[in-house]
Amino acid sequence: MSRRATVEFAKMVAFGTLGIAIVCYAIFAARDYIRGPMIVISEPTNNSMVSSSTVHVRGQAIRVKSLSMNDRDITMDEQGNFTEILLIYPGHNIISFRAQDKFKHQTLQTLTIIGSGFETPSAPIKPVTPQATSTMSSSTPFSSSTDSQIDSSRN
Repeated sequence: MSRRATVEFAKMVAFGTLGIAIVCYAIFAARDYIRGPMIVISEPTNNSMVSSSTVHVRGQAIRVKSLSMNDRDITMDEQGNFTEILLIYPGHNIISFRAQDKFKHQTLQTLTIIGSGFETPSAPIKPVTPQATSTMSSSTPFSSSTDSQIDSSRN
C-alpha cells in the first residue's frame, strides 16, 4: 500500500467517523421529537372500582408542555407530576387526559373508574333563599314630605 493510498484511506475513515457522529447526534437531539409526549397514571388503575364519591388521580406527564383532564387544564410540578381530586358518580366514569409537547404533538389517554356502593342525592339540592323581614307595619302606608311635594308640583 502506497503512502498516498494510506492517506486517502485515513481521510475516508475520518469522514466516515464524522458522518456517523453527526447522525448519532441528530438522533440524540431529536429523541424528544421522535418519542412525543407520554402520560403515566399511577393511581387509580384503569377499570378500578371505588366506593367513595371522590377519588385522587395521580400521575406523571413526560415530555409535556400542557396537560388537560376532561378539557380542563391541570397543573404539574417541574417533574411533570400531577394530582387531582375528582367527583365520581355511580357507574362508569370516563376521564380523558390530553397532553401536548413543545412540538405540538398530542397524546390522549382515557381512564375508566367504576363508582359503586355509595348513593347520590335523588333530587337536586334546592338553594335556600333568605326571607325578607320588614320592621314596618303593613297597615301604615309609607309617606314622606318629599313625595307629597313632588305630587303637588306635577299639578
